[in-house]
Amino acid sequence: MVKLLIFPIQVQSTTSTNVLLELRSVDLKTNAAVGTSWSDTASISSGNVLYRKHSIKEKGINKIINGTTYTNVIRVSVAQSVLYVSPPIGLIPTGVTDYYFAKGIGLIETITFGENPLTNQAYLAYRSVLKKYFIP
Repeated sequence: MVKLLIFPIQVQSTTSTNVLLELRSVDLKTNAAVGTSWSDTASISSGNVLYRKHSIKEKGINKIINGTTYTNVIRVSVAQSVLYVSPPIGLIPTGVTDYYFAKGIGLIETITFGENPLTNQAYLAYRSVLKKYFIP
């Protein structure tokens, strides 16, 4: 199991002025089967809460990034939503992020998709890829 622990952290939304106060997350369970899910939560200012549901979508796949083929890759999909209690507007989906982990290397790609609340159309919000790595 790989854990990503980040605390304290302060990330502020440019649209809602909420500040993410702390995030403790298990982002990969290497021995879990495809279909395994787990959840975690994080505190946001004003009593709001970030919910993250992780799911292993694929294991043992190949992934080509910038011409390099990575083997034995695991894809973990994380659906995020925020429970707004202040202002009291309820649970709002905030996007889905796919994380690709290569055995012996780590995180090689992150892709985040959002959804336009007016049109319900998905859009690519963020993409990050590993440029190169070195293992001594």
